[in-house]
Amino acid sequence: MKKTFFKGLFILGIASSALVLNSCYKKEDPNLVREDKKGGCNDFDSPFYNATIDYIVEEDCKFAFTNAYEVTYYNRQENGDDWDQYWCVTPNYEPADLILRIKELDANDWFFESTVNEDQEYNTITKWIAPGAVKLYNKNYVYELIDEDGDSDFTCDTGSDLIFTGIFNPFENIENAEDGVVTVKQMVGQDSIQIRIYYDLKAEI
Repeated sequence: MKKTFFKGLFILGIASSALVLNSCYKKEDPNLVREDKKGGCNDFDSPFYNATIDYIVEEDCKFAFTNAYEVTYYNRQENGDDWDQYWCVTPNYEPADLILRIKELDANDWFFESTVNEDQEYNTITKWIAPGAVKLYNKNYVYELIDEDGDSDFTCDTGSDLIFTGIFNPFENIENAEDGVVTVKQMVGQDSIQIRIYYDLKAEI
């Protein structure tokens, strides 16, 4: 009986010690651990990419999926700020029949090739709704703005020709990719253009 009693006391003592030791090594609250650290998204293809974060917050990693495309303006300073005087030997002003197309720099196919927006003024916004949502990546893209009624033989209304082309990265300058729109501004000589790509933010599908 005595033996059993002391054995019970011994076991109880071990259990109590384990309990005390366990309370000394309790897990740290992750909120306290991260108090002085910065969380965010480390995915290079997200508009919210941040290389300086200390830990990943998955909800912060949203991505840009296109919903519309816009040519805000095109200015050709040396020829009176118009489209067709560049391509056509004529004193008459001819509004452009615009086509915009965009693809990844090394791709064979255009992921967006617009329908024709006819008779567009050089300083008037022209816009296309995206036929389908396309994810934008942190990489180089090429675009072409085409006048369907221009022609490289310098006659009007007989074919199509290139007005402007350029290369851009949607997220190279993150300030140009805020509030659901990527703004591309470029100038070659005295020619300047602004294109906008509108997008919705979504988690990766």
